[in-house]
Amino acid sequence: MRGFLTTFKFTYNSLLLSMLFLCSALISFGENKTIDSLENEIRRLKSNLFKSNYSTDTAYISTLLLLSNEYYISKPETAYNLCREAEKLSKKINYTEGLISSYGFLAYFAQLKGLTHEALHYYELSIPVYLSELNYRDLATTLNNISRIYLDQGDTTISLDYYTKGLFYSRKASDSSGIGLTLNNIGFVWFLKKDLVKAHAYFDSSLSVRKAIHDLRGVAEVFVNLGAIFRTVNNPDSSLYYFSMALKIQRLIQDKRGLCYSWNNIGHAYFLKNDVNLAIKYADSSLAQSTRSGLIENSKHAYELLYLIYYKKKNITNAFEYYKLYIQARDSINNDLTQKSSIRLQTKYEYEKTRILKEQEERERKRQEEVAVDRRNKLQYSIILIVVVALMSALLLIGKIRINSKLSGGLIFLTFLILFEFLLVLADPYIESVTGGAPGLKLLCNAIIAAGIFPIHAFIEEWMRKRLMNKN
Repeated sequence: MRGFLTTFKFTYNSLLLSMLFLCSALISFGENKTIDSLENEIRRLKSNLFKSNYSTDTAYISTLLLLSNEYYISKPETAYNLCREAEKLSKKINYTEGLISSYGFLAYFAQLKGLTHEALHYYELSIPVYLSELNYRDLATTLNNISRIYLDQGDTTISLDYYTKGLFYSRKASDSSGIGLTLNNIGFVWFLKKDLVKAHAYFDSSLSVRKAIHDLRGVAEVFVNLGAIFRTVNNPDSSLYYFSMALKIQRLIQDKRGLCYSWNNIGHAYFLKNDVNLAIKYADSSLAQSTRSGLIENSKHAYELLYLIYYKKKNITNAFEYYKLYIQARDSINNDLTQKSSIRLQTKYEYEKTRILKEQEERERKRQEEVAVDRRNKLQYSIILIVVVALMSALLLIGKIRINSKLSGGLIFLTFLILFEFLLVLADPYIESVTGGAPGLKLLCNAIIAAGIFPIHAFIEEWMRKRLMNKN
């Protein structure tokens, strides 16, 4: 089963490598650029930012991303903030490559923090951008990374769906490497779902593709996975064959980690075949290489295998010694995982706390804006109402004083015009909710209001005309 772990580490790292490559391609800096020189470049470019020079703007964004790449280990928060700035500016100037790189890095940082929802958010944001650029190769990589997240959460159904989409776009991009990788990943999901027939079929398909493109590391991974299938069905001879095939390739390409896994797998196969001497030989080789390479996880499995072998040989002394070493390695790994989990939880807590505070601040800001708007509207409504009342009062005075008929007609028209508009303003929110913003319905409602005012306007105008005639 250890081969599956390496398989998925390559899937995960493929995103980071593609992002770094893209970032490096965005601007023609040399590989030996230091942090200081990048910061100086940022200061120089920033002084000319957004001055109708698109190349300067894109160079600034690209430099932010390159600096983020320099900081992502030593100062992850600084790197994260640089990416956020690059994302914001890329949106502003519609810089697609900068936006894609920003999303990729931000998703990667989120995964490092254990913020899977945020990582998924950025991966999902990048999908339509890739589609708009017809960048199917990187789209497939992103879909594979989304699948990995769901797989880590135990959701094999959604994971399988995204891997299938990734396979579709890898084929559309004619990316044989991506096709071979994704076929292998799909096979792993079916293995987890205990459908060994489908798992075997996908592993075989992956093997054919990877052989065709001479992907030796990939071929070795598939051999390990096929060996795991046969070990699951208690077929040690077939599992030994595939593990041995993987070992030959790993020796050829000097894959030390892969060698550790395969030696341990072969030792386990011989243990199942009751050949304890060969089992000890391969387990010792795995343990020696794991110790030299600092691979505690694989050392743990080697200790466990040696404990089982010596226990089977009834060598209780050696069995007990390896059992103690196995427990120590296991506890060390568990402590490390607990510490990392604690750090992730603390980071997630700080992130959630910051997010909640920002949401509260945003709600308070909106509330204050609503209060200010409400206060302004009430003040303006009051002023309009006072003006309407004043005009109505002026109309009542007509007839008691001499006034030109044209002036009185204009005064009446102005009064009812303001009244009509005032009623429209008051009724607009209600009309909007009733009509759903449909122009035809809004026009109909306005016409009804106008039809209600028109007879009143005609009546008052006739009444005022008679008063003026009597006065004159």
